[in-house]
Amino acid sequence: MPSLGCRLPQPTKPISVFSRTFMPLHVMYPQKHLNSDISDSVYIYRMLTQTTENALRALLYLAGQSTTQFIPPRQIATVLGASPTYMAKILNQLVKADILRSQRGPLGGVRLARSPRAITLLDVFEACQGVLRGDYCDQVPPEDLPKTCAFHQAMDEIDRAIRRILRRWSLADFLSQPGPAKNSGLRSRCKFMLPTDGTAPTFQHRRTSR
Repeated sequence: MPSLGCRLPQPTKPISVFSRTFMPLHVMYPQKHLNSDISDSVYIYRMLTQTTENALRALLYLAGQSTTQFIPPRQIATVLGASPTYMAKILNQLVKADILRSQRGPLGGVRLARSPRAITLLDVFEACQGVLRGDYCDQVPPEDLPKTCAFHQAMDEIDRAIRRILRRWSLADFLSQPGPAKNSGLRSRCKFMLPTDGTAPTFQHRRTSR
């Protein structure tokens, strides 16, 4: 019978949940902060890194171009207002994940390797951030899940739910409504809307005051 090593009691080093690294609570927050009410908001989008967000915006831009034309990385960076070097690294990750196809030479660049419907949010997430993993305790076979701690079972359930949602949404869904619905009356600025006037927008997360 395999050993079910639960990491919940007394963590002494960073632990990885959903491919993100968290420090033990007593390291993350001073004791006086732990004893006070924590009122800061936690936004779900912070699960996505800046790299993943820029990858999604680059894919949306490429999806609007000719399916046979290779677009230079520098052109994509200019449109999105990103560093050419940074954008090249992002695009290279997408090529390695078989989301983009690349071509060298004077007419080289990148284009989608498959249809927008076949590119899911999970594909992009894992290409940029690594495999999504909610195995909170040490490696546990699925058949031994009921024997683990309740917290591990909760993390496993969250993991499966997140994977299901990320897999359900595709690039085609984002293309069908790239911004707020017309006549919606919404004044919020959508961070994934691409420029229509030739200018490169800058997007910043709204931060909570401390």
